[in-house]
Amino acid sequence: RRVIMASAASSKKAFIFNDLFDVTAVNPDGKKFDRVSRLVCKSHTFDVNMRIDVATDVYPMKQGQKFRMALAQTLRLDGKPDDGTYDQSGEANILDQYDFEYCMHGKVFKYDYH
Repeated sequence: RRVIMASAASSKKAFIFNDLFDVTAVNPDGKKFDRVSRLVCKSHTFDVNMRIDVATDVYPMKQGQKFRMALAQTLRLDGKPDDGTYDQSGEANILDQYDFEYCMHGKVFKYDYH
């Protein structure tokens, strides 16, 4: 499965982060939302531990599953920043160039460096 979890690019590089993850746990602290699950994941290349909320009613995921997560600064093909809202015009963007099954647009809520 290929997944993009957030909004590409400087014109030279589409993604600022891109790695393969294993889902190590689902809702480890209990299910808090009806249609969303909190996934605990471990990356293959960069040794990243991640907790991420996914709309699992739309895109079901389970423990032991692998997925690719890519993080981008903008979806615009020219790499220019967007205005912070999702463009529903149908105009071409970087998602048209990749075979992603699930995409989310928004801001990273919280991150920690350990």
